[in-house]
Amino acid sequence: LLGAEEEREAHERLATWCAALAAELHVEVRGPGQVAAVERFVAELPTIRSVLRRLLDAADITRAAELFEDLVLCWVDSPASPETLQWADEMLGHADRLEPGPRARLEVAAIHAQYAFELIAAKLDLAEKALRRAEEAGDPFAVAAAQVQVAIGLGWRNIDLDRASDLADASRAGMTAIDEPHWAAIVREIQ
Repeated sequence: LLGAEEEREAHERLATWCAALAAELHVEVRGPGQVAAVERFVAELPTIRSVLRRLLDAADITRAAELFEDLVLCWVDSPASPETLQWADEMLGHADRLEPGPRARLEVAAIHAQYAFELIAAKLDLAEKALRRAEEAGDPFAVAAAQVQVAIGLGWRNIDLDRASDLADASRAGMTAIDEPHWAAIVREIQ
């Protein structure tokens, strides 16, 4: 049996490994390795869940949010996608503990966990808040991601369509400017 310090160190090593895996999968899922990334995510999901739970229980919200953000693309494309919404809601319950930039990124990830335009539109208020926070924090990725989410919400609700169009254009330009061709292509497809 492990002593308390050894157990803490083991959990820390596992969290560090999980963060490295998440960062790797975050890159792979946006390219030709998408299927392999999702398969690897599914294979490691029990460990990922355990690490995420432990981080949340330990009030390590920053690392939990970063882990969730890096994994949300794999999660929503996996057979476990329905649980992504539950994790997103739980993560949002802790969002007020984050600085504006990380909070905006978490909010964007939580909205991305919605798998249909109708569900994204239902989170329009959150997307608007994420956009404001991202702009205040000067986070170009979160700004561009929130812009397209607000555009989807407005478009689905059939309101303020000129603003929706402008936001989608700005999102695509923003993703292109920060060298995110995967996201720029997705925004183009949405347009």
